[in-house]
Amino acid sequence: MKQIPLSLTLLFAVLSMSGLSCNNRPAEQSRNADPPRAQPDAGEVVERYPKSLPPVDVFPGIPYDKVVAYELNGRPGYQRAAAVFQNRTGKAVELTAVQTDDFLRLINDRQNYGRPENACFDPGIGLVFYDDQSQIAAYLSLCLHCYNLYSIPPLELGLEPVVASGFSAEMVAELQGLFQSWGFEQNANQSK
Repeated sequence: MKQIPLSLTLLFAVLSMSGLSCNNRPAEQSRNADPPRAQPDAGEVVERYPKSLPPVDVFPGIPYDKVVAYELNGRPGYQRAAAVFQNRTGKAVELTAVQTDDFLRLINDRQNYGRPENACFDPGIGLVFYDDQSQIAAYLSLCLHCYNLYSIPPLELGLEPVVASGFSAEMVAELQGLFQSWGFEQNANQSK
């Protein structure tokens, strides 16, 4: 029986692990997979995830009553809903209508994108949009390391090439200013 050279085995292992640890296209996955269901701990408030929604050109694309920004732990691999709902390691702030409009203006303007993405997606900030019944209508999380966001419903940027959907340097600076004004000092300065 022929033995596989050690160098090929190591190369295969490294490539396999890098494919599992990073997600360069969280928005692509959001179109193809439903968000995971909540698995609350005893005594934890149970929150419903929004159902799978089609991509939107303007986020959130559905009615909402209030928006709460959450500081996230930023651990790798947390592009799923659980990062927003189960890992609130920092503070939470209910945003005003003006703060929400300023944020949505930034993320919905296609000219604020175009920078190449990195492949980490370690979100530091998550926003949850609640409807008038206090149910979750939409959510998103942002990473200033890889200049990307993940949302339900997914935001369809329509940029070419697709990998150029990272935040522009100007957008990163504006997001940092917004996060600081919300009281999220640590996560406002997470970009490289």
